[in-house]
Amino acid sequence: MWDAIVESLRAHRRFLIATHLNPEQDAIGSQVALLEILRAMGKEAIAWNTSRTPVGCRFLDPSSEIREWKSAAEEDELLAWADAAVLLDVNTWSHLGEVGAAIRRSRLPKILIDHHRGGDDDIADVKVTDTSAAATGVLIYELALALGASLTPSIASALYAAILVDTGSFRYANADARALEAAAALVRAGAAPEALYREVFENKSWARLRLLPLALGSVRSDAGGKIAWMTISQAMFREAGAVEEDCDRFVDEVRGVRGVEACGVFRETESGSVKATLRSNGRVDVHRVATRFGGGGHRLAAGATVAGPLEPAVAQFIAALREQLAPTGS
Repeated sequence: MWDAIVESLRAHRRFLIATHLNPEQDAIGSQVALLEILRAMGKEAIAWNTSRTPVGCRFLDPSSEIREWKSAAEEDELLAWADAAVLLDVNTWSHLGEVGAAIRRSRLPKILIDHHRGGDDDIADVKVTDTSAAATGVLIYELALALGASLTPSIASALYAAILVDTGSFRYANADARALEAAAALVRAGAAPEALYREVFENKSWARLRLLPLALGSVRSDAGGKIAWMTISQAMFREAGAVEEDCDRFVDEVRGVRGVEACGVFRETESGSVKATLRSNGRVDVHRVATRFGGGGHRLAAGATVAGPLEPAVAQFIAALREQLAPTGS
């Protein structure tokens, strides 16, 4: 499945590598790994995102190679410099922000490597979209094999972290043989599981600790306990001195409650919009729910952003989840 992408990567020399808004370890790890792979091939490459690299991902980019979108002038300079663009872990233009808008307007050939369902048909000229892959990091690992690239310890660490996060530390249903075999190969290549686990899961801020009880105090349920959710307002963020990144994986606090089939975390942004993080324990297709609100993801993990206020937005999502629980929607 890699022939067209391998041919395209070999045919071009200067690449822009972009990923989605508010990236996590799968997105950043895949970017950092591909950056090194391309440079080892004698190519030039720049990683360029709309969002700032989250604190929890900066260990993957210790030299701060990833650029954050700043201005139209820089945009013009980078587009003139590049002769191809690679989009990772994303399949819709709207989820790429200003960087995506710039690349979309350009005449650059576009290459896509992703594992999400759905997406925009016009997002790439050449693509691998494999929804059976546990993480984009698995796909970049397989691309490295197709290219005959050496797996250095830094590449291995970035891709292991990507797979670690998207499989929930190898606990989710997507932690299949393919993901585990990739992880084993990455460990052999120099990834250190304990150190990477600590970087990802045991590197929490005090602000996160203060925010958690506020969020837990908002927990509600519906459908006899089959649906559960928490809401996080801007007032809560201010009280805890926290930022959006501090509530990463809060959804696991409600996902693990006995009897819960579908759950969510709904957080209010500074602009007043509402970001929904949705999870399913198997019966509910949360991707269907997310796409109704302009979002996307996977059957068991998805998200969307809608206009506020917070409570009416939450009510819409809960109603949609309730529909999915009904016999005709499950």
